[in-house]
Amino acid sequence: MPEEEKGLNLDTEEEKFEIEHSVDPGSAWLVPYGNMMTVLMVFFLILYVFSYQADSTTYERVVLNIQKQFALKGKVAENVARKVEEAESASELANFYEKEHLDRFVKVEINAERIRVMLSNPVLFSLGKAELKEEAKKYLKPVSKLIKTGKIASKVIIEGHTDNIPIVGGKYKSNWELSADRAINVINYFVNEEGVPPEIFAVAGYGEYKPVAPNDTEENRAKNRRIEIVVLRATQ
Repeated sequence: MPEEEKGLNLDTEEEKFEIEHSVDPGSAWLVPYGNMMTVLMVFFLILYVFSYQADSTTYERVVLNIQKQFALKGKVAENVARKVEEAESASELANFYEKEHLDRFVKVEINAERIRVMLSNPVLFSLGKAELKEEAKKYLKPVSKLIKTGKIASKVIIEGHTDNIPIVGGKYKSNWELSADRAINVINYFVNEEGVPPEIFAVAGYGEYKPVAPNDTEENRAKNRRIEIVVLRATQ
């Protein structure tokens, strides 16, 4: 009797083991799904790391070219293709300034919403003046070429910025007026000398109220005296 009871207990334990370790055929999809999610996690981790190693234009181009490989149609496909062109154009512009050794006074940034070209005033204007210097054209002309290619969105905002030194005497009563007039003169150059359609432009004069550095040294004040050309990108 004890041996039979022992055998009975053994059968019961085997049945428990089979029940506990059996796999429901209906949940078999979880294994490949889990593998896929792991691969995706690694993929996005690589992109995250890459974003810290590459400049913004290069990273943007990589991401958008990956998106372009998907079978997108209609308006979505057009917007993705447009964003790829915008990113590549911004990268080409940044490379041009670097190749021509003009990048000391120019910075090109790109994000999901806009392309921003920041130009320091020393190469554009004299202190307290709004008339463009002759040398300013070699910095502005490449931007006009980019706009005229049609590879970027159809809205461009020209922003004028100054330092916080008050204006005393002269033509302008405030830094607001000076910054706005400088932005207008940049637009006049694009329209009158480069033939860019005027309807794509808007003007913003911020005066000293959007600094990129504290106005505590001459070097920092020079950084704040700038023109920013903001190209609004294609929307989804």
